[in-house]
Amino acid sequence: MTNYNHEIVQPIDSLPIWYALFNENKTNATPSIILPHWHRGIELSYTYSGKIDEFVINKQIFHTQAERLLLINSCEIHSIKTTTNGSALSIIFPYSYVKSFFPEIDGFNFELNDPNCFTPEQQISYRKIQNDCREFYNIAYEKANYYHFDLSILFLKILKQLVKNFRVVKQHASPKSVLITARLQQITDYLEAHFRESFSLDDLANHMHLSKEYLSRFFRQHMQMTIGDYLRNIRAQAAYNEIIHSSETLTNIALMSGFSGLRSMNRALENSYFANATQIRKKISR
Repeated sequence: MTNYNHEIVQPIDSLPIWYALFNENKTNATPSIILPHWHRGIELSYTYSGKIDEFVINKQIFHTQAERLLLINSCEIHSIKTTTNGSALSIIFPYSYVKSFFPEIDGFNFELNDPNCFTPEQQISYRKIQNDCREFYNIAYEKANYYHFDLSILFLKILKQLVKNFRVVKQHASPKSVLITARLQQITDYLEAHFRESFSLDDLANHMHLSKEYLSRFFRQHMQMTIGDYLRNIRAQAAYNEIIHSSETLTNIALMSGFSGLRSMNRALENSYFANATQIRKKISR
């Protein structure tokens, strides 16, 4: 399973959405921890087979089985802990794209994560989304000719069901929560822009015009992790992608990804992917 970056949601395959199939290749499946993050897009997660051990959305913990849907609203902090015991689909609808179809989106969220509270109409709609996600996964996996046409039809059908049957009026955000989100955005933007470089907590604190003690406490309180952990995860993501997509030496990949050397990169990879660089490359090359 691969990770995706906070706020870096780029359309792929000529589609206006971002999607990923996780552990679709069972022989090379790699367990992973996706540490707390958020993005402005609206994310739909569908467990295609097996399970997700722990899916945390705004501190609420979910455990999924096959066919379970989970929705992450815009800017909700979430994290995932998974094993190789299954596969999943993730679709992120860019906020601007949703707004182009549903201009009133700023005043709404979606509630999809508690099927026990659904009305009969919502239960029918939920099953339609499940079926569409299953078909989406299969088409994206097979990639037959013109498959992006079929995916386009499916994600619009899914989005229509969400808007029609699962929208709820958004509670007004307090000035404090707006400030927290904006500050977290600035911190994570800085980390993701400079992760390949060598910089200190003092550098980040100066950039934020905060003391490093307050900065550390603030980040840990709201992201449930340290700044160092977040930075190591970003670097591990970059290293993982280089390992599986390039022929660079592992030492060069470590340095290119912001690590001090191969040993520190391996520690970060083992924490996020439960395997070191050599093991990941061997598994991919099978």
